[in-house]
Parts: sequence; C-alpha cells; structure tokens
Amino acid sequence: MTTESIQAAQSPQLLQRPECLPGYTYRIKPPLAEHAYFITINHIEVAKTGKKQLFEIFVNTKNMENYDWIVAWSLTASAIFRQVENPAFLVEQLAAVHSPKGGYIKPGSQGRWVGSLVVEIGDCIEKEMLRLGIKQPEEKEEKRA
Repeated sequence: MTTESIQAAQSPQLLQRPECLPGYTYRIKPPLAEHAYFITINHIEVAKTGKKQLFEIFVNTKNMENYDWIVAWSLTASAIFRQVENPAFLVEQLAAVHSPKGGYIKPGSQGRWVGSLVVEIGDCIEKEMLRLGIKQPEEKEEKRA
C-alpha cells in the first residue's frame, strides 16, 4: 500500500453539501439575555440508506459577546454531524455544561431548570433528532412510592 492509499483508507468520507438543505430554526431567549439566539439545524437524506442525518448547525444572534466561540462550536458540531450517523452523545455532553453565571428557568417550560444556553442548544439538537427519527423518545421510568 502506498502512503496515499493508507491516508485515503483512514480518512472518513466527508459528505458534500448540496445546494439546498431542509431544516428547522429554533428560537432561544434566555431570560437575562438582551437578544434571542436562532439555532438552525439542517439535515440530509443519505442516498444509500434513505435515513436522515444531521448535516450542519448555525447559531445566529445580535449578541456579539461570545461570537468567536459560537462560530467555532458550530463548525465543530457540523463536522461531527457529517461524520457520525447518530450524534446523540453530543446532546448528552452539552447537557452537562453549566454556566458560571448560574442557570435559569426556561421560559414556557413549566418551571424546567436549564443550566446554560449550551444546554438549550443541546435541547434543540435533540428535538431535531427526535423529529427526524434519528433518536427514539426515551420512556420515563415510573417512580413508585
């Protein structure tokens, strides 16, 4: 084997972006944030399997405080979406991120505590995975007295 063929065999096949992709945009407005965040998640249908796969994520806001981190994270998450069929682990990792400023009660959630904006972005990814059938709803265990 040549060096080129070894590299080709080891490097994952990156999916090429089509001209147009379907997706959803979610709006997040943390109570203490001046501006809302708009999370757009696009997906593709994999030709070989017919299954839907997350393809890219964009975070847009007028809040420029963390712009560089948001862009870097969006690029990284999009790269993961293109290489991993089921990125559910990403949602679990994001759920563990807590803001040093403290969390907040998510507006319209009937009192659900959210540890950070990052957790809410993870919630958007999970909603999109559920909507597309990439992830199945978890059955809640009944608590017995």
